[in-house]
Amino acid sequence: MQPPKHEPVPITTTSRSFYRATYLLDKIGETLGLIQDLMQCFPDAYKQIQSIAYYLITESDSPLSHFEK
Repeated sequence: MQPPKHEPVPITTTSRSFYRATYLLDKIGETLGLIQDLMQCFPDAYKQIQSIAYYLITESDSPLSHFEK
């Protein structure tokens, strides 16, 4: 008995996905456990700290004056 032959299957649909830098930073933070550490140490402010870190990484030439105190 011979195994069945697999013939090429034509591609009928295509798609592209675009992600921003914050998606990559989120995945890095999740993988390294940084987000969980921030949540544990700063439960009320971890999102603000995360936002500032993302801003400093992605907009390194821009001033921090865009953020509140």
